[in-house]
Amino acid sequence: MSLLTMVQQVCLELNLASPGAVISSADSTVKQLLGIAQREGKELAKNYDWPVLQKETTISLVSGTGSYVLASDWARFIDRTQWDRTNHWELLGPMSPQEYQWRVSGVTITTPRRRFRVRGSTATQIIINPTPGSSDTGSVLAYEYIPNQWC
Repeated sequence: MSLLTMVQQVCLELNLASPGAVISSADSTVKQLLGIAQREGKELAKNYDWPVLQKETTISLVSGTGSYVLASDWARFIDRTQWDRTNHWELLGPMSPQEYQWRVSGVTITTPRRRFRVRGSTATQIIINPTPGSSDTGSVLAYEYIPNQWC
């Protein structure tokens, strides 16, 4: 069902004139219905992992680089889909700010398992811990996510 079809159905039920377009419409009622549809669509996408919205991407590690940009349309991870495909290990995380600081500042034991944290003014970075070394260059990490656009 398209956005236009949904708005036309609502107009039919409310005994309003049915629009021929929604996005480009100048009609204030159609604009209001668009706003309501956007709000509800975002709310539904926030609370459910619609299969049609699910996406996957990968990151190739670079020696000495611990911070990588998330997909440009990333809104949130799908739980437990973060994997180190090279070593066949699930990534551990997300780390809290406190755990991250403990791992990079405190006395800790290094383990082969990678951990991750999301950080940035708009959650745009994934931080990998421990920072990849020269033997990690080219290793592939993968994750599935829900994009920030629901339609």
